[in-house]
Amino acid sequence: MTPYDRLRRRRELITAEIASLNQEIAKLQAEDKELESAERIMARFADDTEPTTYAISSHVAAPVLLKGKPVGTPTTPEMIMSLLRETGGGGLEPKEMQSIIAKRWWPTVKSEDIAPTAWRMWKDGRLAKVGSQYMLPGSAAADLLGEDPATAD
Repeated sequence: MTPYDRLRRRRELITAEIASLNQEIAKLQAEDKELESAERIMARFADDTEPTTYAISSHVAAPVLLKGKPVGTPTTPEMIMSLLRETGGGGLEPKEMQSIIAKRWWPTVKSEDIAPTAWRMWKDGRLAKVGSQYMLPGSAAADLLGEDPATAD
């Protein structure tokens, strides 16, 4: 086998491997969409004691929680800390936290449920802050660019 033949054979193997991996990725993405749907449904019906109303949109009635956090949901500070640990040191703005929390734990969460808590956690020294992003104290970005809660309003 010539070097050229070996090179072509190797490229064929790589192409086949890429196709196989793309198929696996497509399967995982489809499963993830199914699980996301199941998660939303489970979150919606997690607590039957919550009052519900039905919003009519495009001829579809969907239950919407009127108030409160679903039973069994972690505290807001626990959710914030969990998300920030997952960023690996990077920061999140309250709006980003709200979006992730809504998908994962609390579908009806509002920005006023998250932003004031993050701000208090920063004032208490439990979080660091750079601009509008909150992060864990001691992260590289927090150490270099952080604001001191003692000198802020």
